[in-house]
Amino acid sequence: NSVKFADKSFTEIMCHATGAHFLNPHIRSIIDIGGQDSKAILLDDNGKVKNFVMNDKCAAGTGRFLEVMARAMEVSLDEFGTMSIKSKNPSKISSLCTVFAESEVISLIAKGEQRQDIIAGIHESIASRISSMVGRVGIKEPVMI
Repeated sequence: NSVKFADKSFTEIMCHATGAHFLNPHIRSIIDIGGQDSKAILLDDNGKVKNFVMNDKCAAGTGRFLEVMARAMEVSLDEFGTMSIKSKNPSKISSLCTVFAESEVISLIAKGEQRQDIIAGIHESIASRISSMVGRVGIKEPVMI
């Protein structure tokens, strides 16, 4: 057996903490918005996980959520950021569930709201969800995203 730790298993949370600490030993918080879940992780001074929370029950606040919203709006993900920056009045997206948010987005399009405002609203809804997660776990700077 040439790999000494081949019989051990490590959680994704532990791997995030170890990697962040390796890259920068001063990191105290990690925010990860992945394709299928989102995480907020608080580290101690030694880079060990002190607390964490993750959204793994639904796609809201994840990369998958953005993909679904982009498809509903018939806009490429590459265009999402550029269009969002042009927003003057971000739309309010109140649904946390991806399915309901998609219906809400389609309704906003039908009402004639500007696409860039809807996209900015989508980004704000994700930021709000992540902010709530970070609030539950606590945050300490510096933060790695």
